[in-house]
Amino acid sequence: MATRPPYTLLIATIVLLCAVGALNLGHNKSRNVPVAVGVGSSGHARSPRWPKVRLEHLAKFPQCESCGGKNDLQVHHVKAFHCDERLELDPSNLITLCTDGPCDLNCHFVIGHAGNTRTNNPNVREDAARMFRLLHSGVDCELPQ
Repeated sequence: MATRPPYTLLIATIVLLCAVGALNLGHNKSRNVPVAVGVGSSGHARSPRWPKVRLEHLAKFPQCESCGGKNDLQVHHVKAFHCDERLELDPSNLITLCTDGPCDLNCHFVIGHAGNTRTNNPNVREDAARMFRLLHSGVDCELPQ
């Protein structure tokens, strides 16, 4: 039997607890300042074209792909740009996530980083889509198979 990566179980647990109102994942908004120019949160220099690419992405994808929220949107890199700088401006490497979802869920932190700012969730697209379906299905949440 194949084992599931720990981040998948973490996300499934968070989704379930949030859905039943047993968890409130708040965050410190004073520390949540979108990085648009200069140096990224990882300490790596941003491309001078990043602000334009970021705004174009948000115009094309103006809601969180995890919960559908429209507040406190962040443009998350699927693969961290400090791991491959060629991907920083690649539209296929970007996903919109928020920091102010249901139950004060920080989708960027939980879905994008799997609850650890030192990592990127390699399954961010699939997990965001799963979370969106669960939140908008109108049925009880189920843990992924």
